[in-house]
Amino acid sequence: PIAKTPSFHSMPTNVRVSVSPSDNSLGIEEELIPTVLKWKQGGNEVYVTGTFNSWREKIPMRKSVKDFTTIQYLPPGVHQY
Repeated sequence: PIAKTPSFHSMPTNVRVSVSPSDNSLGIEEELIPTVLKWKQGGNEVYVTGTFNSWREKIPMRKSVKDFTTIQYLPPGVHQY
């Protein structure tokens, strides 16, 4: 699937973070958008990974009655997962 984060700059739930100097020598601030990821195909345990974390980390999704969901703070753009 592909998730496209909204490009709204006025969303009150946007989070602006500063990358620490050890992570980014330029000290660039990056705006992250809360993005809901859903899985509706069933299962007992569901994890998500994607281009937003270089396919390195399995993020557990929470089970509800009909699906699994997680909220991830992603940079604006298109992400595969």
